[in-house]
Amino acid sequence: MRNHHTAAKVMLVGFPHRQQTLFAQLFKQPNFQAFTLVDQAPIDVAIVDLDAPQAEENWKVFRRNFPQTPAITVSLTPKEQKGPYWLAKPVNLHALKSLLASLNPHGTTQQPSSSTLIDTKRSHISAMLKNGAEPTQQKYSSTNELSFHLTTANSSYQVNDYLEGKLKNAILKTKKRHTAQKLIGHLQGAPLPGDLYILPDCHSIVTDIKPRFLRALSLINLSQEKAVFEFAPFNHPVPPLETKVHWQTFLWQLSLWTSRGRLQQQITPKQAFTLTQWPNFNLLNEFPHALKLAACLARNSCMPKNIAEKQNVPLPYVYSFLSAANSLGLLKQQAETISQPPQNAVRELLQRMLKRLTAE
Repeated sequence: MRNHHTAAKVMLVGFPHRQQTLFAQLFKQPNFQAFTLVDQAPIDVAIVDLDAPQAEENWKVFRRNFPQTPAITVSLTPKEQKGPYWLAKPVNLHALKSLLASLNPHGTTQQPSSSTLIDTKRSHISAMLKNGAEPTQQKYSSTNELSFHLTTANSSYQVNDYLEGKLKNAILKTKKRHTAQKLIGHLQGAPLPGDLYILPDCHSIVTDIKPRFLRALSLINLSQEKAVFEFAPFNHPVPPLETKVHWQTFLWQLSLWTSRGRLQQQITPKQAFTLTQWPNFNLLNEFPHALKLAACLARNSCMPKNIAEKQNVPLPYVYSFLSAANSLGLLKQQAETISQPPQNAVRELLQRMLKRLTAE
């Protein structure tokens, strides 16, 4: 039964009556018992329709009345200037629930916590982890969370304004200095929802931050939000935490979450690129079209739009792949070597691999 004292109060902004009715039915379902719809203050979270006829005015009124309240914006195309929490239409209900849970200041209905932007309670071992006492290496997989619209490909992002850029630079320092580093900072004055360390000896990231919280953190533009993410040297024994993954695995997934089909500003769309080495898909999330794009760029130097057109891959997927590969240091700028990326690149690559295996 819903506990109205601990349920997060959610307000809808800008939605037509029919969609409000659908939301009301949705929030009556057992999976959404931790939330309740309200039409007036006080509220904990808002869901704002940016495609409404008076969306701009609705947003201004909402921000004037609730300047500090987190808002989940929904639209056909991303409106990054409205904040970091955006979902594409049609809204994925699992993604909506996860994002609402990460912004719920009361935690769960069973164990309410203090009012913070993100629940700071330490999570239990994630269902994605392998059972056992020791942390295990795992491959982050969130193919269904690549949330973007085709017009996203018209935008870019500055990687150093996000956690992705902070982590990328910290890994480079860790390699050079052979010293563990710890993520420190705050989010609108609240502590981070867990610990995260970079370990030089095993090239790993260890953390107890839930994946859904990490995804929320990855979307925060540090130049626009009252948040600070920094890495500092850590010279003490690192405590055993729930999740341990190779730092390439972690950074690749963080980039996919952050880019959302956008291109890093350091990558020029009209310049051709090639891969310096084959991505290790034993470690990396093989999202849709990733293998095809890797096969093309492993043997050719191509411009992003040419890859998309000739390989019949939506441009946002190309941009996300290039952004993630660039964060891992796998991308090299180079003059274009062919005008048409080969259609059978994957097949030819597999044939060469099979030939090598049968020859041994």
